[in-house]
Amino acid sequence: SELLRFSDMVIMSSSEFEMLRASSEDFLNFVEYLIVTMGAGGSVCYTKGEKMFEKAFKTKAVDTTGAGDAFSAGFLYAFIKGYPLKDCLKLGNFCGAYNVERVGARAFPSKELVENFLANILK
Repeated sequence: SELLRFSDMVIMSSSEFEMLRASSEDFLNFVEYLIVTMGAGGSVCYTKGEKMFEKAFKTKAVDTTGAGDAFSAGFLYAFIKGYPLKDCLKLGNFCGAYNVERVGARAFPSKELVENFLANILK
């Protein structure tokens, strides 16, 4: 909990969350946003008084290496651009799905593909 005092947001996988044996309320005593990724189960964002779920994109996973990093990159990109949290989850899920369809940890969508997703999918 010492490090959480210096954070506004925590992003972790469901297995990491379960391992810590804490509730979302425990985290929200320290951070403003708690985001939990659940792979094919989608992702969820907890804030004080709100819980947002976004389903995963259907995909054929080839390699899950780097999927969490891809999710985080997409989520944070949309967050920094000021998109609503639900759309941040969608972009994170999109980037994670893109990653698992390819081999290797560096299988990230291009900036052009991300911008196209934001412009066309999140209307």
